[in-house]
Amino acid sequence: MPYERAVNAVDNSTLPLGVIRAELRYLSHLIRDEDIFMKEIYEMMDKKINVLKTETILSKVKCIMDVIRIWYDKDYESIISLGVYSTGCFGLPRGIVMSQPVCLSKAGYFVPCEDFPVTKHSQERILKIAKGLRHCIEQVKKQEEEQKKKMAIDNPLYTML
Repeated sequence: MPYERAVNAVDNSTLPLGVIRAELRYLSHLIRDEDIFMKEIYEMMDKKINVLKTETILSKVKCIMDVIRIWYDKDYESIISLGVYSTGCFGLPRGIVMSQPVCLSKAGYFVPCEDFPVTKHSQERILKIAKGLRHCIEQVKKQEEEQKKKMAIDNPLYTML
């Protein structure tokens, strides 16, 4: 039972006996080697797909149900991971849709949870991903500009549009 230490607190503890308090804990302290951990996850997923001869959808259905429940219950306290429009939180570029910690706003839509604590290791990985995304965005913009120039050269009427 995760709250057993709170219920069985010793005298002079900072946590009063019988009081249960929620706390945020990272799973990263349980993972000794992230590469091995991720390899095991992918192997497990592959085994499930090979046995079932299809991709498992139960977890996806549960995620959808959780989002709908939070939305209709107007649960403003829950934090979930969801693909939403980036506002620049967590070092991600603005204007892209990316999975990130979100909560339901009073206006009824999911927004990035700006005060969600992020470990140093996670922040480093996010910044590395963000750098790669920014590079990709710059390349796409550059290709679009080159395409516009080419269209203008090939078709003078294009510049009039």
